[in-house]
Amino acid sequence: MKQVQKATVPILYIHGNTDTFVPTKMTHKLYEHTKSPAEILTVDGANHGESYVLARDKYIAKLNHFLGEYVGE
Repeated sequence: MKQVQKATVPILYIHGNTDTFVPTKMTHKLYEHTKSPAEILTVDGANHGESYVLARDKYIAKLNHFLGEYVGE
């Protein structure tokens, strides 16, 4: 928590909401404590590392939006 409160760069959190390795509530907690610009994407039915596979289009759209917003083209 302390480190994300110090962050000065934008952060995109992507997490499966059925993750059994890292509970999804941890990502929400990090997101809530992030002081820099932040966005979050949770993927229904995705376990750890499955978000891209289960929601490829949603994942890519969110990533492209985030990069366009904070990095530019």
